[in-house]
Amino acid sequence: MITPPRKSWPWAKVLPLDHGPWAGDVRALAARLYPARAVEACAALCDELPCSLLQAVPQRQYEFLVGRWLARILEAPCGRQGRAPLWPPGLTGSISHTRQLVIVAVAPMGPRRCAIGLDIERLDCDTTTRTSLARCFTHAERRLLCAVADGELLGFSAKEAVYKAVHAGLGLQPDFLDAEIIAVDSRRQRLVMNFGMGVDAQLQVNFSQLDKHVLTACELDEALSPKTWLDLASHVDAMSSEQC
Repeated sequence: MITPPRKSWPWAKVLPLDHGPWAGDVRALAARLYPARAVEACAALCDELPCSLLQAVPQRQYEFLVGRWLARILEAPCGRQGRAPLWPPGLTGSISHTRQLVIVAVAPMGPRRCAIGLDIERLDCDTTTRTSLARCFTHAERRLLCAVADGELLGFSAKEAVYKAVHAGLGLQPDFLDAEIIAVDSRRQRLVMNFGMGVDAQLQVNFSQLDKHVLTACELDEALSPKTWLDLASHVDAMSSEQC
């Protein structure tokens, strides 16, 4: 069993994470994975897996287990609601992973913080993956991103962070084109997006690099007021009613 949490683990290594693309009260941890030990880790910790992952490949199970281990170290043990983490009362958080790295961030909820979204992507991903990213952007977005190193990978990660935050805050599942990148500031390491779905709202996504990965984070408390979220929820409810 993972409980009680231990910062030393035979199946992953915690990485120093002194800063990241988020506000000062966000707590985060990362861990480097050892894919060759995935099967061993899953066999030792199979009791920690939810029923929905019992038939998953060992690598997916391994990434899940390491994410939950990091959450416990952060004193934010999370359950599972569908495919998303279910955080303790008063906290919001996000988990992202690749085959090499898992990162978890948690933060207190407040009057203006609905949720946070976090994403990591490998900078050394293959050509096929990079080619497939083009469908996630408009022509205008691609023109903006081509001026930035690893621009489309950064843009994809930023949209993933936004969608995680939106799903956590409202339970919505936007399309990639529902958030349009309108500005990229490499010096300040941030992007600005227009969020669609019938609401004129701007979202800010901050970014950095960690262990050969691009790391992006979106905090809705900085981007949308509570009133805007209520307007968005009302709009989505109205759209759903019209479709019934």
